[in-house]
Amino acid sequence: MRELVLRTRQRLLHVGWPLPGGSAIWVPGARAGVRHDRAAVVPPLGLLLNGQPFSAVLNVVLIVLCILLALIFFFPPLLLMPSIHALIVVHTKRGDRKHRELVDAIEKHGPPPGFRP
Repeated sequence: MRELVLRTRQRLLHVGWPLPGGSAIWVPGARAGVRHDRAAVVPPLGLLLNGQPFSAVLNVVLIVLCILLALIFFFPPLLLMPSIHALIVVHTKRGDRKHRELVDAIEKHGPPPGFRP
């Protein structure tokens, strides 16, 4: 029973938002994919909330260009480009965060048992 509680606690800690001290808290209703949802629906806002202001500005420029080109060439799928850009950027930043957490854990606690370089 204790192992189940510890596993559940770990899963909940990784779902929450990070605190200034580097740990995470559990927030009811929080999901890991919320950033992706925002990035798909409102790309600049999703990028801003993900902490990427330069990508958000670039995305606004991309939205304007795609709207103009979609109207000129009558190619509506072009309007999906800003959302695709935002999803790729958010996904990459999330991967970078996970990698940084893993490197920090290895630096703090050492390599896992049985690790051979």
